[in-house]
Amino acid sequence: MVWIQGATQILCIDGEIQLSGTSSEARLQGLYTALLGRNADDAGLVYWISQITSGLSLEEVAQQFTLSKEFYEVTAEMTIGEIVTHLYYNGLGRAPDEEGKQYFLSRLVGGAGIGAVAAGIIASEEYSLHFQSRHPAGMTITDSAASIIIDGYQALLGRYPDAYEVSFWKKDMLNTSMNPTGIFKQIISSPEFSIGLGTLNNANFIESLYKTVLGRLPDESGLRWWSAELDNGSLSRADMAWLFISSSEYQGRKSVNQVEI
Repeated sequence: MVWIQGATQILCIDGEIQLSGTSSEARLQGLYTALLGRNADDAGLVYWISQITSGLSLEEVAQQFTLSKEFYEVTAEMTIGEIVTHLYYNGLGRAPDEEGKQYFLSRLVGGAGIGAVAAGIIASEEYSLHFQSRHPAGMTITDSAASIIIDGYQALLGRYPDAYEVSFWKKDMLNTSMNPTGIFKQIISSPEFSIGLGTLNNANFIESLYKTVLGRLPDESGLRWWSAELDNGSLSRADMAWLFISSSEYQGRKSVNQVEI
């Protein structure tokens, strides 16, 4: 890792790397781990950041978490004392000290919600330091729209888009609600595609998707099935590219190949 003195985030073409333990992203990650016992998913992180940007407080977000079915399933068999211990272990990585545990128990008895207690723990300086120790290289936050565009360019044009291209297509996705298939159709209609993968027949196009997106050759039955879908018009090439990119096989391969910097 290259340390940039004073930096709190590093912006990337497909997201950002959060270095600060006091950022909204870091604190949201803390709520996910403290209350739900898991890392935040990208979609959830983006949604709750938008809610905070719109004025929702960390405590209000935490309270929404405590009303979820997921939180109920995690804590249904716990006593209040066990929930406080759960928050400490998951949020701070340690058992509660007696003074801290009694303080938060008294707050709960006095009418404070579990969300307020969780937010208090996550807003602490101790959590900030704990976050930075757990994420010395920062926490990667993926921009899902940019990621889709990058994947589409690699699959259909065999290259990465530049920053302008990502920004252009993101505006279409976010401002006109254009779905990934719609963007891929426009990429496929471009001169760049027509002189590249556009010259391939359906079978060779499918083989290219297998190699580029899934990193392997197609199995015989898979090639036959996808070829039939293209040949009979059930799927367009744009549809097929999106199905490959959104497949669990590709997403699993992508997560394995991701590295922190």
